[in-house]
Amino acid sequence: MREVIDSLQLCGLRIAVIPVLSLLLGCSSVIQVRVTDATSGNPVEGLRIERYCPASRIEKIFNPVATTYHPLTLAESTITDTNGIASFSRSTSEDVYRVYASVTGGLDIAVSKQCVQVSPNTSKSPTSNWVYSVWMENGAIKHLAEPVK
Repeated sequence: MREVIDSLQLCGLRIAVIPVLSLLLGCSSVIQVRVTDATSGNPVEGLRIERYCPASRIEKIFNPVATTYHPLTLAESTITDTNGIASFSRSTSEDVYRVYASVTGGLDIAVSKQCVQVSPNTSKSPTSNWVYSVWMENGAIKHLAEPVK
């Protein structure tokens, strides 16, 4: 009888460890965002990039008012390194990346294997601080530029 109990405990441990390992190894994908200067092609160092994720179904059920007015939640924030790269863990295709830049020229922003060129919308206001929102929609990369006050 003792052998059966020991084998069940070991089997239970194996069953518990396998989903945890698959969750840790298989479900977390690392996304790299690379930012370069559009005119020179040089990497831009020291830009703050934030990853926002959409509200989950559970959040929408238990907090419908907040998720209506704030559908995105800040998940991660980092700064580009000397190569202009910022890495994010546990990213999904629905995440929105916001790049805070104080440059007057255009930037090339590459998320995974897709690249988009963004530049300040000078018709809005004469400011040098901009935030660029970049996200994936129907397999294409979309972006929006807004001045930072």
